[in-house]
Amino acid sequence: MDPHQHLARSCRRPGHLLVHQLLQGAQDAGRIHPDADGTDLFTLVNARSWITGQAPTLATRREHPLALALDGLAHRGTQPDG
Repeated sequence: MDPHQHLARSCRRPGHLLVHQLLQGAQDAGRIHPDADGTDLFTLVNARSWITGQAPTLATRREHPLALALDGLAHRGTQPDG
């Protein structure tokens, strides 16, 4: 096994636990969709990071897509049909 892989895994585990705890707290408070999980959050954050790296002109707006994504995660309860 590559020693860097072991280091990366050992650093990643506490981060995953922290994200899980924060996400669970937000869900318990009714602030985040109950079906969102850590993978969803990592995907959103990493996608934002990746796209700003691919298109440096978007770097000045990098907070805006994240705000939109987080707003989309906000739990608003059941919505009426219509």
